[in-house]
Amino acid sequence: MKTPMPTTMSRSAFLRGVGLATVAGAAGFGGAGTARADKSTVTYVYPSDSLPTIQEKLDAGGTVVFTRGTYALPPSHGFAIKRAAVVVKGEMTGRTHLTKIVGGLCPFRIYDELKVTIEDLWFDQSNLAAILIPCGDVTVRGNKLTNCNPVEVTPPGWYPGGFQLNLCYISEALPYLANRFNALGDYLGPLFPDAPGRVPPEGSRAYGFWEMFGFAPFVEKALSSVRIEGNTVEVASSSAASSFAISGFEAVSPARITVNDNSLRNVVGGGIWLPGFGVSTLWITRNTIENPPGSLWAVAVYDHFLEQGPGTVYICDNSIRTGGEGLWLADASGGVIKGNKIECVYTPSYPEAAGLDLTNCDHLTVQDNQITGSSGFGIWPWFCNHLAFIGNNLNSFRSQGLPEWGIPPAAVFLAGDSNDVYVGKGHLVLDYGTDNVITGVSKQVGQLTREQQNAISEAVRRKRLFMPFQGNR
Repeated sequence: MKTPMPTTMSRSAFLRGVGLATVAGAAGFGGAGTARADKSTVTYVYPSDSLPTIQEKLDAGGTVVFTRGTYALPPSHGFAIKRAAVVVKGEMTGRTHLTKIVGGLCPFRIYDELKVTIEDLWFDQSNLAAILIPCGDVTVRGNKLTNCNPVEVTPPGWYPGGFQLNLCYISEALPYLANRFNALGDYLGPLFPDAPGRVPPEGSRAYGFWEMFGFAPFVEKALSSVRIEGNTVEVASSSAASSFAISGFEAVSPARITVNDNSLRNVVGGGIWLPGFGVSTLWITRNTIENPPGSLWAVAVYDHFLEQGPGTVYICDNSIRTGGEGLWLADASGGVIKGNKIECVYTPSYPEAAGLDLTNCDHLTVQDNQITGSSGFGIWPWFCNHLAFIGNNLNSFRSQGLPEWGIPPAAVFLAGDSNDVYVGKGHLVLDYGTDNVITGVSKQVGQLTREQQNAISEAVRRKRLFMPFQGNR
């Protein structure tokens, strides 16, 4: 008869018996304001364990290994991470995930300023999202998500098919979401029943949020760092147009957000959607994103309410194939967009889509991007200043223009002031701005009529809707 595996063993015994060498590095906790876990503790949970038993083991902190098998959660259940720093880890053989979490409403929810790692788990049929991140220092690594169920929100018809967030949702504004949206509040409210919300300092960027909505919109705990790395999202199908693989909404703490080396496929809304991270540094690199026709964006980063976008943005070396817009960046000041490969599939329902859409940005370097396929325009800067376009390749791109707005096809539609525009030899730039410096390309100069300006402004306004969806087009 085999001796049962203990639920707790020393770190050295764990490494000898299982060989999970990565745990030694991943389980290191520390730093100012961060709870410290006992690194020598490794605890195992099993599919046969009760949900309260699993919660108790998570509360103890350390490294918690979800052993191979299927863990079925009730539709409204999720595990709270709020007492101790923890590494939550599934089992794998090679690249095959052996630990499957089925169901649940945000199966892992972080409640405090803790250092947390969640890795090597397979999520399926989660409701709303798999992991909810309003605060802390969080790493989400090597997980797999094969489907996520949308939830209905009110008013009816705002989000056709429901609202769906898939792998991660990063937001310090959960009190706002719970207060603002009735049915969505039914989901989010119970997650933070004791959180009164914090009022931003008067005069800060976010204070206007408080003045606008009249209640404390942000969680008391601060978001410090989020790393989302090496995850796979393969949504088989979705009826939710408001569906985003890695998403967030509003952070007022100076966080660093890193989204690297993820594979995101078949998400209707978009791959990476991060509005309102106005004091954050964003790194979005080496991701593979494939969206179906009729999708919104592969990557969208902007501020919704206050038109003050992310601090510094690095969006580099991503591979994108999209039936919507490739990359939409708005309200950013400073950063680099470099080495991205963007293939556009023209969608008649979204004629103003572009491979690279820049709105109200300044001091960006846009360099060595390759844009292929067909859409409204290859690169579309709108209300931008002090941009440097260097060596971008649009040789295999076919512009459709916007004939219904009276705007002809062009590789670049420049509506505003920019510096050093160079997209590749022989491409046409529509220069509808003033005092632009354009070198190495042919240029057609013109001005927008009032009707054209209104049409474009309306298109930008629609993009800024809080939860975008196809029905607003």
